[in-house]
Amino acid sequence: MFYKRLAIALQIGLIALFCTLLFRYPKDTLHIPTQENQGKYILESPKFDFKEHIFKNPNISLQHNLWPLPMHYESGNNTIEITSPCNFFFYLLDQEDTPEIQEIFSIYLENIFPSKICASRRTNTHPHITKVPRNNVLFIQIENKIDITPNPNTDESYLLYITEELFILKSKTYVGFLRGIETFSQLIEFSEEHNTPRFYIPKAPIYISDYPKYPYRGLYLDVSSHFVSKGSIMKIIDGLMYTKMNRLHIRFTGTDSFSIESKTRPDLSNYGAFSKKQRYTYEDIKEIEEYANKKGVILIPEISVPTRAGSWAFSPLAKEIVTCIDGNYESSKGQLDPSAQKTYEYLKDIIPEFDKIFKSPYFHLGGTEFDPSCWNSTKIKDFMAENHINSIDELYSYFMERVKENIDDKKAIIYWVEAATPQLKLRDNDVVQFKGIPRNIIKISETYPNTKIIRSDFLELDAGFTSSYVPWSTFYGFDCTKMINNALVHNVIGGEAMHTTEFTGDTGVVGSVFPRVAALGERLWTDPHNLVTSSTVLRLNSWISRVRKRGIKSGPITTGYCEYNVNDCFN
Repeated sequence: MFYKRLAIALQIGLIALFCTLLFRYPKDTLHIPTQENQGKYILESPKFDFKEHIFKNPNISLQHNLWPLPMHYESGNNTIEITSPCNFFFYLLDQEDTPEIQEIFSIYLENIFPSKICASRRTNTHPHITKVPRNNVLFIQIENKIDITPNPNTDESYLLYITEELFILKSKTYVGFLRGIETFSQLIEFSEEHNTPRFYIPKAPIYISDYPKYPYRGLYLDVSSHFVSKGSIMKIIDGLMYTKMNRLHIRFTGTDSFSIESKTRPDLSNYGAFSKKQRYTYEDIKEIEEYANKKGVILIPEISVPTRAGSWAFSPLAKEIVTCIDGNYESSKGQLDPSAQKTYEYLKDIIPEFDKIFKSPYFHLGGTEFDPSCWNSTKIKDFMAENHINSIDELYSYFMERVKENIDDKKAIIYWVEAATPQLKLRDNDVVQFKGIPRNIIKISETYPNTKIIRSDFLELDAGFTSSYVPWSTFYGFDCTKMINNALVHNVIGGEAMHTTEFTGDTGVVGSVFPRVAALGERLWTDPHNLVTSSTVLRLNSWISRVRKRGIKSGPITTGYCEYNVNDCFN
């Protein structure tokens, strides 16, 4: 019933739009409004039955190398030539462009019609030209283009119509527009004959109605194990946009380093960072977060407590509040002392500081690899007795309750949870992120029956000291709901690939993220029924080739022979 109503609503909206746009005019050109008469322009095109064009002999087999696959996708058998590709442009209907939208227009014009081909052929540079050739403009309608900042409830859906008469992209939000323009860019193919570039759209007309299955589609990047430069983080954000991922979770503090500047407790970053140049300043954070938001990605900061606090001990002022630092790296991860008043004084300073720096709707408090033995000292036992705390589980809960007092109530707090993690007291908007042996998700989902869950089990990009390499096919085949009781499946909001950077530094991090995160991207966006087929490999190889041209140094998914002989290797 919902989808029938949705279909009727979409048809009504489409009819209204085309009543505005379609009248009988000469066949080969479009009249585009100047700034003065914007909203009153007339499309120069014969009237036509749009439904007839789209749905006459629809072809629902995969005709384009789209990644990720759209939810609903139909195509025909015609080819549309882009008649003047080097003067193609995007036009926002009935609205003025914002700087952010103009920037996206520029990025995609370069992505689709690169300067190395079009630099000497571009003639129309003014965005309000009065006349353009047919099939040389994508009309874009965004219901709410003012708010570009994504949030957990942002509508990412879009509609895309491609006919010989008209190209239209419709979305409710700026982020939906980003998803749609990426799909549009993948529809256009290029060839060159006798030094003449040809851009065209095969298998038209095309109708795409698209939206994600899971609202949370993320990448976890640990920049405390190895420092990752701002430029590399931005390249990763670009790659996330190109595969429709929408979360970047960064752990800024850990065992190896305290890589974020603190002005309230400068000793932590002064002593804890690898070097003064290998830490993120306030200005860096602002720039990275704004960049992520413009690309439809929410930045999620993690300040790991009480676990993975070894870098705190590099400061002579904070060393006394860190337990389990015996000099052996593997057993010296470091865990904050819950019995020391000084611990809470530090946390009362740095948590609100970082909470204010990041505008994100999330704050991640870490908690991975909790070790109860680190809280087994006489001092901590005495503290427990004095405060009527009867177990380590209760102590863990007590500690986390005191920490989250320092975080804005409007923000959702995310916690790592594993089989050994003590039970937490959670608010309605809090989220748990599971990692570990997949069968333990049964216990976690039942422990938190009313809490949103992110799955990260087996999704390790840099496996660490003992685990084996996880191939792209494992990411592609990942099932977010596996082993979860059907009654609790609705709690799963998505998944997140994990990159600990233990064996990957700044120079190789982008290539180790992609294409495996792209494989997860399709699984979380569309969740197609099929697993790896020759079509999957062809489409993902096309994505890799495309983003490499855009400056993303993605790794391969198979051997060179198999890239050229897909059917021999993947049946």
